[in-house]
Amino acid sequence: MFQKAFSFLLKRSMLVIALTIVIWAAWNDLTGFAISKQLYSVNIQSLDSNLKKKSNVALIRSIQRTGQKIKYRTGDDGDEKKGIVWPSPRFTDNSNGTITDILTGLVWLKEANYRSTTGEKGRVTWNEAVDFCKSLQSNQCGLTDQSKAGDWRLPNLFELESLRDMAYLDPSLSDTSGTSQWQKGDPFFLLSGGYWSSTTSSHDPSCAWDVFISKGSVNALDKGIHRLAWPVRDKESNIASIISIQRTGQKIKYRTGDDGDEKKGMGLPFPRFTDNSNGTVTDNLTGLVWLKRANYRSAKGETGPAPWNEAVDFCKSLQSGQCGLTDQSKTGDWRLPNLFELESLRNMAYHSPCLSDTSGTSKWSAGDPFLLEPDGSYWTSTSFRFLKPINGGGIRLEAWTVRMFGGESNVVEINEEQYVWPVRDYQPEPGSDQANKLGNE
Repeated sequence: MFQKAFSFLLKRSMLVIALTIVIWAAWNDLTGFAISKQLYSVNIQSLDSNLKKKSNVALIRSIQRTGQKIKYRTGDDGDEKKGIVWPSPRFTDNSNGTITDILTGLVWLKEANYRSTTGEKGRVTWNEAVDFCKSLQSNQCGLTDQSKAGDWRLPNLFELESLRDMAYLDPSLSDTSGTSQWQKGDPFFLLSGGYWSSTTSSHDPSCAWDVFISKGSVNALDKGIHRLAWPVRDKESNIASIISIQRTGQKIKYRTGDDGDEKKGMGLPFPRFTDNSNGTVTDNLTGLVWLKRANYRSAKGETGPAPWNEAVDFCKSLQSGQCGLTDQSKTGDWRLPNLFELESLRNMAYHSPCLSDTSGTSKWSAGDPFLLEPDGSYWTSTSFRFLKPINGGGIRLEAWTVRMFGGESNVVEINEEQYVWPVRDYQPEPGSDQANKLGNE
């Protein structure tokens, strides 16, 4: 009798969860926040950890747009503009020393240049940054939000990255509306330079990840050097965010208040990836479909790095019957991923490469699920806005890369050679329930 009652209640609870997800998705569509309708099924842990059950549910998950507006060529980020459309306004000034990011729901300190709760401004070491953020409270640093010590924290790497707008430089941030570049006080006050995250480097625990907000680059730096601190706190319970930021994957706690201690963000699905046995692998977190073997440079099967323009051309021309594909894809289905799409693959618990295995619970190994260059840098379709003059006239265009060794993001001149990793949007099998649902949208 007890088992039947328990089973009934469990089914009812999972139905409520599924309905909540559907209602959330519908609300986003009705309010004009266009989410790519990528429906797919994965096993996820029940919200009640004591039940130790798993259930199949339909998830909707999108990656935000990079913000890139300029099209430099067909097939680049400015042409494709893949990802969730940003809300407008992007930010809300709460008139209490805080700013809410409507895209993520996270609440940020308006003045991102403090180094201590006594009001001193400037740069700090990593440990000082963690301590400052954890001790911050209302009536300090311009706050009148009734927050208490412990409400604030140093953001993890993925949270800090979510602020970037890759259309801009100095800094790589938009204004309150989300349609133009940041101006002083609109909505933040900040200093030029790099900002600490709470995420420690898995390769070298004496280093932590830093986002150079002036440019948008991401690198691991010695914890003893001085960078800026930008406190963040969780969204209010009555605030509906447009996207959820995934966890970084960091498992080790190096100190109280760091990423391994807080573990903020959306939990990762299990399994993380699905090998489709047709030359492709689906990321069950984002729904994006990736080429299983990530070291081709041409549709003829040649391997190795390539210049940026050749990388874009290769991805756009790729189709079934090439590079191990038997997925019935056609020319134009594949593309070079933008910066945020390629960054979404990272698991910061690992290095060389910063990827998990198929399950998502251990480090990648060759073929599980991908074949790739574990220390290589990979092109993205996102060009760098800053065009450097060349002696004698003309311009030099650069593009963003992600290094799979640790997860670094930096710009490289487009004539240099980097590795190429094609991606395509999620496409359910013809005739499947998911295909029929998408066909009726």
